[in-house]
Amino acid sequence: MRRRAIEVVGCGLALGLNCLLHRAAEAQVVVPASYGATGITRLIDANAGYMDSLGDYLVKQSFDRIRDTPTEKMPKSLLWVSTYFERKELNRAYRLKTNPPFLDKEEHRQQQTKRRIEKNTDLLLKGDVTDELNWLLRELAGLSSAYQLLPGPDSLADSSVDRKLESGDAHHLRLTDGGRRGGELLVFRADTADVQDTHWPRALRRKEFDDVRGRFERARDRAVRRIRAEGSPGREAEEDLMKATDQLCDAFNETYQPKQQANSYREFSVYSASKLFLQSLAASVYRLIETNDARAFDGSYRFEGDSAVDLLHHLTRYGLQFAPPEPGDEGTYRKTFFALRAVYDDLSAPNYSLGGALR
Repeated sequence: MRRRAIEVVGCGLALGLNCLLHRAAEAQVVVPASYGATGITRLIDANAGYMDSLGDYLVKQSFDRIRDTPTEKMPKSLLWVSTYFERKELNRAYRLKTNPPFLDKEEHRQQQTKRRIEKNTDLLLKGDVTDELNWLLRELAGLSSAYQLLPGPDSLADSSVDRKLESGDAHHLRLTDGGRRGGELLVFRADTADVQDTHWPRALRRKEFDDVRGRFERARDRAVRRIRAEGSPGREAEEDLMKATDQLCDAFNETYQPKQQANSYREFSVYSASKLFLQSLAASVYRLIETNDARAFDGSYRFEGDSAVDLLHHLTRYGLQFAPPEPGDEGTYRKTFFALRAVYDDLSAPNYSLGGALR
């Protein structure tokens, strides 16, 4: 087929050249005398050169077909396929390097957290250490030697590793059950475990909020009493509590108008803090109604120990974790962090010790 096509092309070129020769003859092309030829002879010479080049090309093609036998083509084909997939694999490797899977990202994040806790503690002390405390809590619960946190003859409690908490430290630690139904956590002080305790911000302690604030507290206390007694607040108590929450938010929005927020940075800060508090309060009310967990109201979550190991035992027993601190609690959080890290360092060591002595 290919040879036939070349023959057809050659015939076409020959016909074209014959036409050119005929036209050249009619036009009586003048060629310089130095060439010693007419225009027709020069065209014939050009046609001959073209046919000679075409013949060389066809000869070369025939030799290439003879040389490219299946035995010669197979290695080239295999090389092409191998190169194609190697390029795809290289492309995939670079993509994974720049955008790794979620689990790889999470593993890297955990390694960075561990590095900050073990070697770069100074970076942690510049901000909130709640996440690091919860990381230590999870790591300690997962260690194979975590049985030493439990009461028993081999417990780390009352050892040199177990740091004592000062009186009042538990009040500055805020705990939570970790649930997020309704968008918010149940948060309470470690020493009281009172989920209905409300620390009102300064703006909401103003006189004009006394009525709506008191209405909310009465509705909340009524709902809590019903949960303690009957396991559920009942529809009427639920509606009263939600209505009191809405009235509190409406009163705040009416008092703090947008113009007042822009008066000064101080006014804006007061407004922002109170706004966030109300949003958290509204979500907590919904969470309170949805859970109806009696342990959140009967004092089961109250911490009564006096050391870091006691605190770990309490948190792991009830599945609790640390909640973010309120203003003024940051120092206790940092101190608790160092206490838990001391226990972590002792239990995670290759030859961990009990009371500071190697076993």
